[in-house]
Amino acid sequence: MLMVFTFLGMWLIGELILQLWVPQYYFDFYPVIPVMFMVITLINTNYLRRWEKKLDNGEITRTKVFSYFMVGKMVKMLFCVVVMFCYLKFVNVQRGAFVISFMLYYLVFLTYETMAQYGFERRQRERNGVC
Repeated sequence: MLMVFTFLGMWLIGELILQLWVPQYYFDFYPVIPVMFMVITLINTNYLRRWEKKLDNGEITRTKVFSYFMVGKMVKMLFCVVVMFCYLKFVNVQRGAFVISFMLYYLVFLTYETMAQYGFERRQRERNGVC
């Protein structure tokens, strides 16, 4: 639920800023950025929940879960670099606004995913009785 509010809030704030205060920097692909990051975050969060169930069943270790999480972050980063490169190379419209918007969304959703990972680790410590 937090992710939905984060998504809607970021999208609304971004739309208001770009359309009302600095309309010269609005670009047509802006609505794609929050949707893309929400989909990526949903996928990563879904995998984290699956790994948590496997960890509870004893199928994998905490170290393996953390490794999977970090691989997911790396794949996300590489995907974002490819998307950014393709936009800058082929679309080439409002480059500065695109890069700033893209990086802000990247950081906000990275923070959300990191908080989800931290919550997962905290729940695991509580279940195992480790402080």
